Amino acid sequence: MDFLTDWWFIAMLSSFFGALYTTMNGRYKVAGNTLVFGRSAMIMLLMFPFMFLIGWPESPLFWALSLGAGFFAAYGDIVRFNVVAQYGGSAVSRINPMKIWIVFAIWLMVSPSSFLPLWDDPIRLLGILAMLALGSISLTSLNRCPVSNQVLFAFLPAVLFQSFSDVLFKGGMEHHVTGGLTAALQFIFIASIVMTVVGLFDLTRKRKPLKQDKKTLYVSALGAGLFFAITFLTAFAFRDAPNPSYVVALYSLNVVWIYLYHRFMGIPDNSNVRAGIFFVLSTVGLVLLTK
Repeated sequence: MDFLTDWWFIAMLSSFFGALYTTMNGRYKVAGNTLVFGRSAMIMLLMFPFMFLIGWPESPLFWALSLGAGFFAAYGDIVRFNVVAQYGGSAVSRINPMKIWIVFAIWLMVSPSSFLPLWDDPIRLLGILAMLALGSISLTSLNRCPVSNQVLFAFLPAVLFQSFSDVLFKGGMEHHVTGGLTAALQFIFIASIVMTVVGLFDLTRKRKPLKQDKKTLYVSALGAGLFFAITFLTAFAFRDAPNPSYVVALYSLNVVWIYLYHRFMGIPDNSNVRAGIFFVLSTVGLVLLTK
């Protein structure tokens, strides 16, 4: 049962919650800034009493990286929720694979030393690149929903913001003194504070009233639970994965879980089954090549 603590298994587990998180606002259609504010404020307030019970790291890098990750994640989520509410999750799922390569490229620039073992093993490096490419192409082909330039340009900022957030998140886990459970909880708390401020600022800037109806509170609570679970698991995956793009690739399995759920429930879904099979194979290959 050692695999239960492996980064690739934890990343796959987080993708289950990601499937719910990805499609959530397609059903409820809550404004992105309202949802980010409500979700983050709930997490922040619930965690606040317990944050005094654990020692905080003195490393300024952990604080800076956590704050930056929270900032980019907040704006990324605002854009994501709004685009999903307007266009649905299907079109978005075809654009999201770009994130794998953006994270890979950024991490190559900020941490070239982490690639040194791969430079000495070019066959393995080519295999990893091939699996990432196969996964990206398969994800793009998985859903036959057409993607217009309008949707692409609407969602592209979310892809960029969340790519930056993932890289900073991975960096924060590496600069925490103890890591593990303490690092994960402290990161979530810091990020939630930043996201609460960003969500409130965006609401104020656009002069939108903060809705407090039952639907908004319910979706905020649902989003809080899913966001906490995903971020908590991702913290452990990022801590041990040699490259954050590998975690992003495995997290993208959420589109496969969505397809399987549709099949089980008899919900019409015109997804490309062959592309789904190739994507699953690419994730298996990626895990084997990065172990």
